Amino acid sequence: RACVARGDAIGAAKHLNEEMAEGNPVLLLAIAEIQLRAGKHDRGIALIQRAVAQDSSIGTDAVRIGVELARRQPDAGFLLVEMVADAWAADSQFALAISAYREFIAQQPDYVPATMRLREMEAEASGSPDDNRVVPFRRLIPAVVKSRTA
Repeated sequence: RACVARGDAIGAAKHLNEEMAEGNPVLLLAIAEIQLRAGKHDRGIALIQRAVAQDSSIGTDAVRIGVELARRQPDAGFLLVEMVADAWAADSQFALAISAYREFIAQQPDYVPATMRLREMEAEASGSPDDNRVVPFRRLIPAVVKSRTA
């Protein structure tokens, strides 16, 4: 606690571990952020991956951490953003995934892998069915029957 109060991420990282979160994804995310600030990228990224797997609603916080990390460590920050964006895309949440890449690119405009992934994600999103355009089959049947009887 003293290390956290002093803002000593390196000291805090030595004492904090995932067991302290007791399965709480928000606490796990906080511990991961401290690990990342202390330079323990592999450990921090793994913890964030676990936290997002437990609760996908903290994905936006994970993206924020990735974008902030990109200021000092673009590769590590990109890994976080990509991990969350891929999870969102797998769940057909393309708008969130695209937004994550755009946030990263705003911070690191010359980071080519992020630009490439953004373009890939946009292409994937344009090829997926839009829920607003998809008409459920059950709604089509009465319309077809009605047109045949007319």
